[in-house]
Amino acid sequence: MKMINTPTPLTPTVFYILLALASSEKHGDEIIKQVQDDSQGLVKMRKRTLYGSLKRMLVAGLVEEAGKKPDPTRSNERRSYYRLTNLRQSRRLPWQRPHRYYRLTKLGRQALMTELQPYFQLVSIAQERNLPNNYSLDPSTVPSTDMQPPVASKDNTSIRLRFRERLLIRLRFRERLFKGSAWTVNVLATAILSILLGFNQPASDIPIVDIIVHYKLTVLVVLCVVIFLTLVVLLAFRSLDKHLRPMNAGLKAMGAVTSVSIVSCMLCLSLLGITLYRPSWCPSWLCLAPQPLIASGGVHDSNLQVTFQTLQSSIKMIPGDPSIYTLSNLPMANDTQLINTSQVLPYRVVLKIHSLQQGHFGLVIDQVTLLVNRQAQLIPHPLRVWIAHNVLPYNNNLFRVIYRGQATNTPLPALYITQPLAHVSLLPGETDELSLEVRSAVVADLHFQVQVTYHVIVGQLAFHILTLPNVFEIIFSDSSNWRPYQVGPDGHLVSTRKT
Repeated sequence: MKMINTPTPLTPTVFYILLALASSEKHGDEIIKQVQDDSQGLVKMRKRTLYGSLKRMLVAGLVEEAGKKPDPTRSNERRSYYRLTNLRQSRRLPWQRPHRYYRLTKLGRQALMTELQPYFQLVSIAQERNLPNNYSLDPSTVPSTDMQPPVASKDNTSIRLRFRERLLIRLRFRERLFKGSAWTVNVLATAILSILLGFNQPASDIPIVDIIVHYKLTVLVVLCVVIFLTLVVLLAFRSLDKHLRPMNAGLKAMGAVTSVSIVSCMLCLSLLGITLYRPSWCPSWLCLAPQPLIASGGVHDSNLQVTFQTLQSSIKMIPGDPSIYTLSNLPMANDTQLINTSQVLPYRVVLKIHSLQQGHFGLVIDQVTLLVNRQAQLIPHPLRVWIAHNVLPYNNNLFRVIYRGQATNTPLPALYITQPLAHVSLLPGETDELSLEVRSAVVADLHFQVQVTYHVIVGQLAFHILTLPNVFEIIFSDSSNWRPYQVGPDGHLVSTRKT
């Protein structure tokens, strides 16, 4: 008889169900009755156990449904039956639905015959030895001779055990496969439905795609390593088979796949952590430096980026007639300051500096310089100004420069006020602020630019200069030409000068 290569053991429940269905197709109640008859009352199967086993056997392909049809033992399944209650009232009995019938498949019949094969051999041996057919297990009827029951050969026992293991593995594998597929389909369907109903927005960008785009070489190396390990496991399967010969072939395959998955996952996570952390020993072809983010509107080179952030200015010039301005349309164009005074909030240019370096070395800001662009000769007389009182102060890394009437294109170095004997330094990727306070000792309409000089800490000392493209303007006046205004109760500008 040809043996089949199926991956599962036949449990007693499965065996008796297959044996009950061997003669003809049956529904659940008939199977339970047939199992009880075949086991001579030793096996009493409950409906929950039966239908749970039938469900797994359907998945494994051992049985199949034969459809729904009425029980032939009853004349008409749709006929209504009645009986008398204790109160002698007529009561209708519930109608019984057609039964679901089951029958053996080719695989189930082969599995049953394979399970019965050792028993057939034992029966043939008993017949060859002329044992009585009505042999009883009752001790009183056992002959006095020392006669041991025939034992199945070792080969048959190992075949049965391997068959049971294979069948069980197939059942579990199919059940988990179906459950995993159903879970995946449910998750995808829920996500798609939530997007269609408007609860979620579709992703504008996928992180894994960004990683592949920015780290192409790293992803290629990881993929090649995973493929290489898979090929190594497949090529070494024969040697593994020798060491794991007592184990089932299905378990060997599952173990090999699991091992490759675990090793690949650990390798991928390790390489991903290395590429993101970028240690010093990591080669440049693997740990590629990310592209720095360059902000618009500033100036930068390969090491440093300087951008204009804001102005600290509380005094604005009022062009024209002050009575035309209200709280909703105050002039904000021209900045002004008094010379030789500290009674008002000083004028400061706030810069943002960002290191674009990649590595373990930083840079030092050596100097912040005011570059005189031009000086206007005419200043409004009188100079009408209004003073704001809600200006935020900026004191980070304060530099101060005093204009004394220098000519155009003259650089004016600023003094570092925060720590006069120190310098501002930046680590790779670090961001900071510079505040340049501009004062004047003379009356002037000053137009200027800002320069930042720095050097890299490592290597030969070399100074680099970055000049902002922004041109700033501020009008310095003395008190004799100063006409301050403020917003009055009616929302218009009113003079605050004492006559």
